[in-house]
Amino acid sequence: MPPEPNLVNIELLVPRISDALAVFVDVLGFELAHRGPAPDVAAEIAVLDAGSVVLTLIEPVEAAGPVVPDVTPRLSQIHVQLGDDRSAACEALMAAGLPVEVLDDGSSFVAPGAMVGVVGFPMALVLRDEADAG
Repeated sequence: MPPEPNLVNIELLVPRISDALAVFVDVLGFELAHRGPAPDVAAEIAVLDAGSVVLTLIEPVEAAGPVVPDVTPRLSQIHVQLGDDRSAACEALMAAGLPVEVLDDGSSFVAPGAMVGVVGFPMALVLRDEADAG
């Protein structure tokens, strides 16, 4: 039996990262692990230690471009760790009509546009093997 899936990262697009930090760090007590420019998109990020899950707050710059074309505040991505073999989950997602891409880092990805039918708004689903988590 494969290991249970683990939720390892949630990404939120926020309008003002300072306001979000005032709630998540100052009020709720999450630990700020990192704050600075995002490596891959035009945005500032704050990475919070939320116990067994990492919460990443993202404040995109206006008109952030092709990677973050819609800067509307929302849940952006959920990262799920699936043990050491995600192929069965990918096959099940494809059987349910969702397109699954394999990314350069070996993780699998359901694009935000495809997830609209599942959750009602654009949100990416990233599937990672246990070895890829981190």
